[in-house]
Amino acid sequence: MTEPGRTSYHHGDLAAALVDGALDLIAEGGLAAFSVAAVARRVGVSSAAPYRHFPDRDSLLAA
Repeated sequence: MTEPGRTSYHHGDLAAALVDGALDLIAEGGLAAFSVAAVARRVGVSSAAPYRHFPDRDSLLAA
């Protein structure tokens, strides 16, 4: 069972899932709610996984 508002990722396009998760977090809590770790939790991956697609926080935010 997933949390309400959670974007689910299951062996698909992780980069797109991370961007969607980031947009959801920002829509819900503003820029202050955004962090790479929070996006990873939202999508259901390890906190290191986003860095396979985005070199840093700003790159994910820019996407």
